[in-house]
Formats: sequence, C-alpha cells, structure tokens
Amino acid sequence: LCWMSKEPRSLRAPEKQLMADAAAAFEDALVLHGYSVTDTETGLFNRKHFEQTLMREWRRAYRHLLPMSLILIKMHRTASEVHNETSSTALLREEMIEFAEVCAKVVRRGGDLIARFDSHTLVLALPETPKEGAEHLAEELFSSLLDEQRGLSDKGFTLSIGIGVAEEQSDISAGADALLNCARGALDSAVASGEKYATSVL
Repeated sequence: LCWMSKEPRSLRAPEKQLMADAAAAFEDALVLHGYSVTDTETGLFNRKHFEQTLMREWRRAYRHLLPMSLILIKMHRTASEVHNETSSTALLREEMIEFAEVCAKVVRRGGDLIARFDSHTLVLALPETPKEGAEHLAEELFSSLLDEQRGLSDKGFTLSIGIGVAEEQSDISAGADALLNCARGALDSAVASGEKYATSVL
C-alpha cells in the first residue's frame, strides 16, 4: 500500500489511521481468501479451488495443444481391515494429515497443484505433463509415502494411485471432466488389482 501526494509532507494522524485501517482490511481479505481455497484439515488447496484451476489449465492446454495429467492418490483400508472402517475414522484422519504433508514435499514443480479431493483422496493437476512424467512422479510419491510412513500396512492402510493422461489434440478436446473420469477409472483399477498405480490415457 502507498500514499500518493504531489508535495512531500508528513502524514497527519487521521491519514495514518486511514492507512493502518486499509492495511488491516487488506490482510483480513488475504486471510479470508486463504480460508476459501484451503482444506482446513490438511492445509492443502480444497476441491473447489482444484476444479477452478483444472478448468483454467485445461483451456490453456487446449489453446496450445499441450499434454496434461491428473493423479489421484487414495489411502484406504486393506481388504482384511474393511470391517473396522467405522472405528478407524479418527486414525484415518490422522494418517491423511501426514499423507498430505509428504505429498506436498514431493510436488515441487511450479504450476503443479495438489489438493484434497475427498476424505480419503488427494489430487494432483500436472499441466504440460505427458504419461511418462506423470508415472515418474507417481513412483516418487509412492516411494516417499512408504518411506515416511513406516508401518502403514501394519495399521491396516494401503495406497493406490490412478493416473489420467491427455496427450493428443483429440484428447484435450474431450474436456476436463473426461480427464478426471479417466483418472478415476485408473484409480478404481489400481484398487481392484492391488497394483500401486494404474494409468489410463484418453
């Protein structure tokens, strides 16, 4: 914030107060904006912000014929522990917070976005990223998560990753929802097969 005047002079008390009030209002607006785009539990961006960013990046990919990938990472109970789902809600919430912190450290490239997709799932939007780049990041994420969360399987949790990729002009024209559904389908395949990740290309 700045105060413009034709002649150099000291600010009077009412002007200083006006500047202080304006600065406080600006800081409050920044805080409110942060709350509006942030998932309060994990500190990541929320799903609404992800969806807005996805549409913006999808339009850019369409204009410039660029590839784009989405990664869905789900933490869920193993088949043998599904019957304990209700009693493990609090534990799952705790694991998700640590899960989010690890993922945020791995996703370092400017322009990439990581967000909370639902209670058990994170999503990564990767502009200008083809299949090979998305799969490389998925491997890095999986390795980092297992290293950081030793004993994850002992707690009855497992990780699954689904990758959706659009690389050709015809793929990009299918729309952002098609890419998201592609990543969801890949995640379902990974969960069903027990593989650490699965990839689907539009």
